[in-house]
Amino acid sequence: MKRRIYDIVSLILLGITLFFLALTVVFSTGSSVNFRGFAVTGVLTLGGILMAASLVFARPSGNLPKRIGFYMTHGGIVLMLAGFALFELAGDSVTAAVPVGGETYYSNIQRENGEICDLGFHFRVDSRQIEYYEDGSEAQYYAGLAFADPVTLKVDGEWISVNHPVRRNGWKIYLMSFVYAADGGGEHVNFIFRRDPGEYVVRAGVIVLVAGTILELLVGNAVRPKKEGEDHE
Repeated sequence: MKRRIYDIVSLILLGITLFFLALTVVFSTGSSVNFRGFAVTGVLTLGGILMAASLVFARPSGNLPKRIGFYMTHGGIVLMLAGFALFELAGDSVTAAVPVGGETYYSNIQRENGEICDLGFHFRVDSRQIEYYEDGSEAQYYAGLAFADPVTLKVDGEWISVNHPVRRNGWKIYLMSFVYAADGGGEHVNFIFRRDPGEYVVRAGVIVLVAGTILELLVGNAVRPKKEGEDHE
């Protein structure tokens, strides 16, 4: 009976894995919002196929923590694939070079294909700052952003730096670099605006994957197996 239950659970996980894997691969190919290269997509595909194969040819064995950990590790990978698929289906990513200073607020970003992306909020770059190492090399970039509420026009400011994005209206804003416009239009800040509805699903998958690995390898190996006849003392 237990073996039958394990087989059913494995088949369910296998089907879900292949479904989300197909969504991730199909929708990431040629997607205008895809932020991953072919190499990363290939690694995800290979990982999903290997995990699916392990569900077909492998079965959990050993004590209860090992068996639970087996399914948790596979379930974590399924959640990660689901998160990637959510981004491909409903996520967005757009880049923009925004001038430093001025009174103009921006809310629409033009994509490379000419389409307009409405961010749903108004912002501008008020200032920029560079932090240097002792040897004079650049250590960190900062930009002071001002956000205006589209209804009340109330303004609030926030600093952004490389590897420390700012969240606004479902978007994560990443500062990439400072550049000077080729036409003499002054200094600009390069941003990436990314909306990822699967972000927290991927994070949950990582947590479940790590917890399952600990349960399967550490806790499972630490549990002393019962000897035959031990329950009949």
